[in-house]
Amino acid sequence: MEADTARLQDAPAAADTGNYASAQQSYLKLVGEMDKLCASLKRAKVYDDLNDLASRLGLNYDSCVNVDAVAPKLLEQWKGLPERAQQSVALMEKAKLQRVLEVKLKKLRVKNKPSSNGILPW
Repeated sequence: MEADTARLQDAPAAADTGNYASAQQSYLKLVGEMDKLCASLKRAKVYDDLNDLASRLGLNYDSCVNVDAVAPKLLEQWKGLPERAQQSVALMEKAKLQRVLEVKLKKLRVKNKPSSNGILPW
């Protein structure tokens, strides 16, 4: 998990260098990983409860900038299986990375507007 997080944190750097394909691939992989975590939490019927708790603890869902402050509280206060809380924290961390990649990809996409024939330059 830590290796994935480190790899994904390097993904915005790839976008900075203009490597759109690499940034897009990292983004799509991240979204797939998030989908799997969501599905697992939903199957366990704890997804909504964990989201409610994170919300009550003050998670900023728009940017997820305060994940580091919310995560310890969520882990302490969650009454269910600890592994579900860990999955929820992993999901929040990935959501934070997703927001960063979305900003980077948007900058690249705006910078590389389609040509007159409608084809993107990458």
